[in-house]
Amino acid sequence: VRAFLASAAHERASAAVLFADLRSAYYRAVRETVLGGELHADVIANLTGRLGVDRDALQPLLDALHGASLLEQAGVRPHTQRVLQDMHRDTWFGIVGCDTAVGTRLGTKPSDPFGDMVFLYLLAARLAELERRLDALGLSVKLPWSGGRTLAAPADGQARTVALCDVSFADDFAILLSAPSPHECVEH
Repeated sequence: VRAFLASAAHERASAAVLFADLRSAYYRAVRETVLGGELHADVIANLTGRLGVDRDALQPLLDALHGASLLEQAGVRPHTQRVLQDMHRDTWFGIVGCDTAVGTRLGTKPSDPFGDMVFLYLLAARLAELERRLDALGLSVKLPWSGGRTLAAPADGQARTVALCDVSFADDFAILLSAPSPHECVEH
């Protein structure tokens, strides 16, 4: 992020960084978007309550949730999809000293390798969508790239670039924006 801002200052370009820390992100992920399967009514009620909108206003989101899962879009075999759905069906957790288990229908388990994979797959898809939108608005950041492991400019003088939308670490990320003027950076 510092290198991006320093480069923008050197080039006299307008740049902005939007920092995001998704609160309770793992616990609020709608895992059906990644895995597929039936979306429970209480998950929908939770979504409408959290977002403060009625179900009718949420209908476009619900339509998207009932579409093809991210695994299906990626070409994962139906049998593997069903196995992964079963792994997240009737999930629960316990608390030391409590005799009852708590059932869950929303979220993934942080620090669990499979839960992390489900969450990060979902986050990667959302960030890719954001990157497409920023690119369409002309706000995406394109850096010269040599094709190697560094973001150094190509030695042969060829104008190759790589898009850099976000700097991510789990549920914390920074979105890099660049535009011809400061007004255009924040306008969209």
